[in-house]
Amino acid sequence: MSYFKNVCLLKAPQKVDIPYGLILSDITEVCYLAGMVKNDVDSITIPVNTYASNPLHDFERYLRTHPADMIGISSMTGAYSNALEYARIAKKYNLYVVLGGYHPTALPGEVLKSPYVDAVIRGEGEFTFKELVNEGSSEGVLGLSFKDNGNVIQNPDRGVIENLDVLPQPLREIRPKRFGNKGTDYLFDTVFTSRGCRIKCSFCSNDMVNKNWRYRSPENVIEELKMIHTTKKRKILKIWDANVLTDVDRMEKIVDLMSENNLTNFKIWTESRTTDIIRAEHIMQKLHDIGLRHVSLGIESPNLETLKRIRKGTNPKTCEKAIEILNDYKIKVQGYFIIGHLNETVEDIKRYPEYAKTVGLKQAVFMVMTPYPGTPIYEEYKRANSINSYRWDMYNNFGTVIEPNNIDLKTLKKMLAYCNGKFYGIDASNRQRTISGTVLEAIYRLINVAVIEK
Repeated sequence: MSYFKNVCLLKAPQKVDIPYGLILSDITEVCYLAGMVKNDVDSITIPVNTYASNPLHDFERYLRTHPADMIGISSMTGAYSNALEYARIAKKYNLYVVLGGYHPTALPGEVLKSPYVDAVIRGEGEFTFKELVNEGSSEGVLGLSFKDNGNVIQNPDRGVIENLDVLPQPLREIRPKRFGNKGTDYLFDTVFTSRGCRIKCSFCSNDMVNKNWRYRSPENVIEELKMIHTTKKRKILKIWDANVLTDVDRMEKIVDLMSENNLTNFKIWTESRTTDIIRAEHIMQKLHDIGLRHVSLGIESPNLETLKRIRKGTNPKTCEKAIEILNDYKIKVQGYFIIGHLNETVEDIKRYPEYAKTVGLKQAVFMVMTPYPGTPIYEEYKRANSINSYRWDMYNNFGTVIEPNNIDLKTLKKMLAYCNGKFYGIDASNRQRTISGTVLEAIYRLINVAVIEK
């Protein structure tokens, strides 16, 4: 019999306006946690849609009529203040509150200073969460930080899950209604076929939580795809691994099994390293045939010195080759760029949009360096006295919280708008929409909402 019997799970939304809420809100991550404990508890629920119009109000209304004794809240840094709001509401109804995710993993001591938080799960959370639900907080639960009579207890770390096939499939059927659909009927869905990364980019939080690269077997991935595939409507499927093409042979086996099992009614989006696209060129036609339509590439900078400094493991030539390959196979490619590096000047930043156009990109997103807690870049910017703000709401890749290389906040904001405006051929300071399209709408909202402190 479990210690906690009626459990809620939530993914906290970022505090700033998120243009891709429609796409990002399928909350598969917390469905993994639900799958771990579904046979241990009396009830497990995801009571509200992450990007509902008023999720905090919806959550409190839910608790008034649905008693629970525990809530698990997943939080990124930009969502932390909302996570605390969920925690505050939960405490009004005497729930035990545990936070997990990137931000609590990086700063468990700070998170536990909140009177609304009882425990923090550090790192990959499935087995720690299961033990916590069944045993309650104790010094025997690896990866757990918790309060005990006013003291903070930091249990030893838990290692990563080496064999990802041991995890149950995500419990998608408990997902709340979103845009008229619920459970497994979401029009957008996410699959993670691997975790971790072999490359240790200095700005990335992935290594802090997921460590080394590990993968699910092709057969295990196919089992999950069968659960969400439908011939009635073509879903957008996000294969949202950081490195889905790290093992090209494995990915080819997944693609072949998708074809054999007629799991081809997807429009697939993914992210990739540019070097992996080059290594996977020989299976690109197969990928296109099973539905790959959109790939986002982390290009970061046209400056080789910068790429070396952030330990990216790529160079401009690999970026250009990867874009060429994707364009050849009629797969839409979007480039991610980061401005605000310590070694770059305003003149360096002005090169970004021109470079993006020169290499054949039709879509590009220009972000500003965000030194997330727990990353090497966070320590580097702290040492350089270049972090201007610790207002976590603004840690969202578009809020300016740094002043690098004597570039002040105002100038950096202008350069963010300049890069996006220059690339799309618009005056980014003008709020009037002169060109239609989903991507441009997102860019306007990012420039005009996300980077402006509310």
